Amino acid sequence: MTKASVDKTGWIDWQNSAAKEIMEEDMDRGGWLYGDMEDLSSEIIFNIYKETQPEFEDVVFSQFHARYDSASNRGKKRRARCEQEEAWMKHDRKIHPVRTHNARGELKFHLTDAHQLLREDVANGDDIKQSILMLWGSRLEYLDFDYDVFRRRVYQERKFVKLCNYMDHKRNEKRRLFVEAKQKELATKEKQQAKQQEMEHTRLLKDLEKREKQEEKERKKLAKEHEKREKREARERKKHAKEQEKREKQEERERKKLAKEQEKREKQEEKERKKRKREEEMREKSIEQDSKRRKKSLRSASNKTAQQKNKKV
Repeated sequence: MTKASVDKTGWIDWQNSAAKEIMEEDMDRGGWLYGDMEDLSSEIIFNIYKETQPEFEDVVFSQFHARYDSASNRGKKRRARCEQEEAWMKHDRKIHPVRTHNARGELKFHLTDAHQLLREDVANGDDIKQSILMLWGSRLEYLDFDYDVFRRRVYQERKFVKLCNYMDHKRNEKRRLFVEAKQKELATKEKQQAKQQEMEHTRLLKDLEKREKQEEKERKKLAKEHEKREKREARERKKHAKEQEKREKQEERERKKLAKEQEKREKQEEKERKKRKREEEMREKSIEQDSKRRKKSLRSASNKTAQQKNKKV
């Protein structure tokens, strides 16, 4: 992977991050990534850190891959160099064995049991609980050295402890700063979320109030429209009632008129019937009279004929 092809999107300040301290500590002697474990793929190690270490929460794989490969290569080179130097030292020690005494004829402190015992006593705080002189006389191993030599070794061990404490503090400080930053970020998010919720609540209340006002307006408008509609319907009912009454009166007049016309018609028909009856009677009388006249004429003609016959005879 070349520098030109590396996508640095989402990369953090690795140099000052707690993730860097954790990874380098795990890759040092005694760490779980020391030695053969470095041959694990960076993806597997990255997933392990993601699941177990919150300090790697913001680390992206592209940055971890680049930093881990770089640290792994440096570690391999350093171990190879150490192995080479150790081989050289063993070779030189065969030729020139380690001397237990220095040029002044004094024991070398770091080659004796007193060195490890002093480290334990300083780690337990025994050099502070009592004076250096009392500490010097507390173990037979210390008495093999002059007091001045032992005192310098105590000072040197204290410096070593301070250095270790400083390194631990540096490592823990980055973790503490990371935790504080995360807590601050979480608190900020919670505040923002609370503010957002409050704003949302206020907005919902305003919307609810606005909606209630709108609904109240709608109710008033509907009430007015309903009242107006009722008045209009009342007017329509009155108008319809008047029209119905007028219609009924008109119908009554029409009925009366029709009744009068019917009565008039009936009277006229009665008159016509009477007139026809009279005419019929007159016609019958006329027919009867005509019949009588014809009979009379016939009798008269018959009489004349008879008279004429009689005259002839």
